[in-house]
Order: sequence, then structure tokens, then C-alpha cells
Amino acid sequence: MTERSAGWGTRTLKAYISSVVLFGLLTLLTGALLRFTALPDTLIPLYILVILCIACLFIGLYGGSICRRRGILFGLIYSAVFLFLILAAGFAVLGFPQDVQLFQPRFLLCLVCGAFGGIFGVNLRI
Repeated sequence: MTERSAGWGTRTLKAYISSVVLFGLLTLLTGALLRFTALPDTLIPLYILVILCIACLFIGLYGGSICRRRGILFGLIYSAVFLFLILAAGFAVLGFPQDVQLFQPRFLLCLVCGAFGGIFGVNLRI
């Protein structure tokens, strides 16, 4: 087993942990801004979508950097798994509301951001 293939799983785990931490920090920052400033509460779904897109872009960067080829594909895969993990954690904590639709078109924007991250990540040295 080569050194590169032995570190692949570790680097992938590091990418997911880093993206979850980034997602959490940005969510906490947004919550603090909502609490202490005059940002409108009606735009919370938009704020969360932007935070998810940033985190998916970040995981796509890592995914493209880890795989070194097919950045679009690996960026999509990494961001889809990340999005699934975030949604699963949200449903585990908050329960599964009856009126929610899992496959909403807004989640496609997160996957596109992950694909762009994969494209940039192929040429990035992390």
C-alpha cells in the first residue's frame, strides 16, 4: 500500500470534519448577527442556503484536491454526501416534519457549488 492511498481516507475525514466545523461556525456567526443586529428574520432560509453553499464549495475544494482528477464528479459526490449528513443530523435533532421535501431545487445550488469547488480543487495543493 502506498503512502498516497493510505492517507486518502484520513484526508477525506479531515475534509468532512473541516466542512462541518465551517458550517457550524458560520451558523453561529449568522445566529449572533441575527441576535445583535437588525438583520431580518424572514431571510433565515436564505442565510442557511448561503452557508450550505459555502460549506459545499469548501468540501468540493478538498474533494478535488484529494482525488486530483475529475473535479466536477468528485466535488458533486463529496458535496452530496456532506449535504446528506447535514440534513440527516438536522432531522435527527429536530425530527422529521411532515411538510418538508427532501429533494428541493435549492439543494441543487449546493451541489453546483461543490462541483465548482471540485474544479478548483483539482489544481489546488492542500
